[in-house]
Amino acid sequence: MEEEEGREYVEGTDTPADHHGSLEEPDEEMEEWPAEEQEDGEGSIGEVKSTNEMYDGRTMEEARTEVVDSWQSSNGWNIVDDAWNEYQNEPRKTLPCKAFGQGHCRFGDNCHYLHIAPEAADDWQHDSGVTETVDAEEIAPIELEESLDEPLPIIRQSFYCDINYGQTTRPEKIVTSFESDTIRIYNIPLSFGEDDIFGLVSPFGTVLEMQTEFSEDPTYHATVKFSSQTEAEEAVKRLRDLELVTEHTLQVYLGSKAQIMYDWRPSAPGRSVKISYPNPSREAWVCFQTMDLYKKAGGLDGEMFGGRKIAVLKERRPPKNRNYYYLRVSGLPLAAGKQEIKAFFKDCMLVEMITPTYTTPPVNEIDTLLQQHGELEELDMLPFSDEKPRNLGFARFASADAASRAIHALNNTSYAFLGGGNLRVQTTYYIAYQISRNILSVIRKELDRLCDSLTTGIQVYESVSTTSPVDSVVLRLCGSDLVAFTKTRRDLDLLTGGEVILMDGKPLWDDYFDLPSSTRIIEQLNSQGSFFIERDFRNRHILVFGQKARGEEMLLKLLNKVWEQVVTMAVSDACIANMIRAGYPDEVAAKNKVHFDYACRAITVRGTADDREKVWSAISEYEAYSEPVLSARERTCALCHSEPPEPISLPCRHTFCRGCLQLWFKSLIGPNFTSVECIAAVDSVPDASEKQEGEISRCCAQVPYAFIHEVLSDEEEDDLLEYSFLSHIWAHLLEFRLCPTRNCPMVYRVGSPGTVIQCPGCRKDICISCHGELHEGLTCTECKLL
Repeated sequence: MEEEEGREYVEGTDTPADHHGSLEEPDEEMEEWPAEEQEDGEGSIGEVKSTNEMYDGRTMEEARTEVVDSWQSSNGWNIVDDAWNEYQNEPRKTLPCKAFGQGHCRFGDNCHYLHIAPEAADDWQHDSGVTETVDAEEIAPIELEESLDEPLPIIRQSFYCDINYGQTTRPEKIVTSFESDTIRIYNIPLSFGEDDIFGLVSPFGTVLEMQTEFSEDPTYHATVKFSSQTEAEEAVKRLRDLELVTEHTLQVYLGSKAQIMYDWRPSAPGRSVKISYPNPSREAWVCFQTMDLYKKAGGLDGEMFGGRKIAVLKERRPPKNRNYYYLRVSGLPLAAGKQEIKAFFKDCMLVEMITPTYTTPPVNEIDTLLQQHGELEELDMLPFSDEKPRNLGFARFASADAASRAIHALNNTSYAFLGGGNLRVQTTYYIAYQISRNILSVIRKELDRLCDSLTTGIQVYESVSTTSPVDSVVLRLCGSDLVAFTKTRRDLDLLTGGEVILMDGKPLWDDYFDLPSSTRIIEQLNSQGSFFIERDFRNRHILVFGQKARGEEMLLKLLNKVWEQVVTMAVSDACIANMIRAGYPDEVAAKNKVHFDYACRAITVRGTADDREKVWSAISEYEAYSEPVLSARERTCALCHSEPPEPISLPCRHTFCRGCLQLWFKSLIGPNFTSVECIAAVDSVPDASEKQEGEISRCCAQVPYAFIHEVLSDEEEDDLLEYSFLSHIWAHLLEFRLCPTRNCPMVYRVGSPGTVIQCPGCRKDICISCHGELHEGLTCTECKLL
């Protein structure tokens, strides 16, 4: 092989000396490609007579050039510069394997490095002319900060919030669904000009932008953008219901994604109504042979049949046989059959069934009727029951006036879609609770006692949920007496919401509850039947239903056993490095028993004595391979202490392998999220006794988001940011809260009394001062005094 001028080659090879990775052998087709000229005119693949013959639309020479260029490019050859690229991902294959020399290479025969004895490594390198030292300019670490003109924006939508994260992955700005710097003004008369509108809104803050929109109506509306959310909120509070001229009252709303009401005041009657309508029923003709039997059957009028009160009517019917006497029976359940009716009316000769009053559920028709009188926020119909003559439902309007109009227009009116039956619409106060059957079973006795003590006009309806999991039950509380309804509601809130278990005055929570294995153990505790323990992952609380004392006692016994089996072991930097090189963190990751804290260089083990012994043995083995905390080589990975095959340099100038960064960042994904700070050691303590006292300092420089974005997958990155947001919410409970509805993922900002929001998730009206579903009919102060 002729050497190119000015290019050096590694001794004993055809590889250029400035090539940074081993050159893979081309495949067989590349090796056997026919030469351009052969003396005998034959090639190793067919007969080649001319390089200009067509090959798949190209000449043979063009095809060969394309394959060669493709192979060279994939192996680091830069066609434009006619040189090898400065850096390749493929590790060099001509160096001894460090891990094999320490006796624990996890790649085996697939390792990219040579497996030779440590004592032979130096002689081999000297003889081969290959040195281990890598020049700093040879493999340039990726420095993302230098390649970015501006920091990457970090904006996410989660928990019904717009979240702007800083470059440290901590939330810097949170905009909930109920906040905006924009207001919308409606019903502006045409006589009121744009300058007048500007003069109206400018006292409340700096107006950045104002747009108007006209329609065919004699009014128009405007959108005004302020410099802050506070200015926009103040403008809404001050301008609402402002009357400019006669019959033109301004309607001002915040331009938020979800509805918010300021200065809410209770109204009487409320916005909720109770709906009642007849269930579909059947009628039948019952035939008797004698007058005595006919008269005797007439005495069954008003009796119960299949859970319903029936009516026996002596109506005339054109008889098919004049020797028979007929009675008309109405109010029968849909499921009633001829044999059941014959058994009920003894000695009857014949039963003829009549078409049901109606067959299609009337929910859509009722919904249409209600919406004719105002905006409807909720329509909750109880499941159909064939055993009851009438079915119930509840509706909540956006305003009390709309509810009042519906009551006056619809109450006691008959409709054909109800088979001629009457629709009843009455004012009421109403709230619904959705709980699991397991919870219902442990609170059943207390619930029955509560229902037995209800005052007149207060009712609790229990039914199976039709919109949630099959094991859910819905309890609906309603009543016309506001005070009695509110007191009963408070009792139901405590009964169905459970009690938070406290320890030292704070809600009890342990990392053990985040583990999948805790689910099975808690299920075993709940099988006792007198209590039910539930983990509230959103708020990191433990709730107990039923016999609280018993449930709390059993849970603390469980935690004491768990705490006895948890051991945290401090290890050296060298031990962590050896473990990473051997793949030990990946090996134990799936078992959820070992957690690595790379920042503190600690390992937490959860499990039996055997589990702890196995980990301790591994630590002892890897601690045996002691190395200095910091390598003399500048480009050594700060975590695994190896030369990074894919080095990434942080702004603090510490270098890591891409794989080590990924391992470290992934360990931060979880409820105990902390800021991402550089974990590289910045000094070394030579004395072992001092080293055990933990005097190794860490860099602790903030790691910019760009490196997290570069290393983690999209899903992992979103998970890390979500836990960063949740940890911020948990640390600022005086400012932010989660929706009180169980499992609803909505976050809102704590507000002043009289501020009401409508959750975009569960659609419930929430008082953001009392942190519960709206206490309709009462102010915050009145509700707390009851």
